[in-house]
Amino acid sequence: NVGLRFVRTEEDVVLNVGTSASTPGAITTSAFGPYLPTHFSNSYNDLLPSMNLRWDLSKDLVGRFAVARTMARPDYSALGGSITADDITLTGNGGNPNLKPIRSTNVDATLEWYYQPRALLSANVFYMDLTNYVGFGTHPQDLLNIRTGQFATYTISSPVNSSGKVKGFELAWQQELPLGFGIQANYTYADAKETGGHPLVGASENTYNIIGYWERY
Repeated sequence: NVGLRFVRTEEDVVLNVGTSASTPGAITTSAFGPYLPTHFSNSYNDLLPSMNLRWDLSKDLVGRFAVARTMARPDYSALGGSITADDITLTGNGGNPNLKPIRSTNVDATLEWYYQPRALLSANVFYMDLTNYVGFGTHPQDLLNIRTGQFATYTISSPVNSSGKVKGFELAWQQELPLGFGIQANYTYADAKETGGHPLVGASENTYNIIGYWERY
């Protein structure tokens, strides 16, 4: 099967930005210093083609190949997360309302062997080329220091768009046992790196699952 999706994203994020009390529209009643509710509006259009192919190589052997362009929007907390600051170290963290959607070009190839009823042994290789991946960076921002009562420049950690690649393989096995019992197991190896060689945030190099089940009648 072959398909094409068109996706339009419209975002309107309101973020409270620290400012001076003299800024027009600033809210000055907060104990943490004056702030200005600021609107950030962004929109994106994406064309997302995909193709999935299957070959019955024999009665028990199936080959699959897939290529697709996908997108995922950043988490709400990454877009509009409030700023948390440390008045001693002058550091903090917060959201980034200008994050772009994560876009990825994906390629998968799988070989599946159904060697007996309700049993499977499969191997898969995959590759993902990521743009606008959400990593982490820093930027300076002036905030009110509650300890001193003066504005200071803080180093704020926030999500930023990055790029990277993921490549690896997967192995899976399912085996029926007597009396309706069975076992499933899988293992995934993923080499996930940002451009520049840093590991991708949230990616695990080795992942495995071992599952026992009972299914009858």
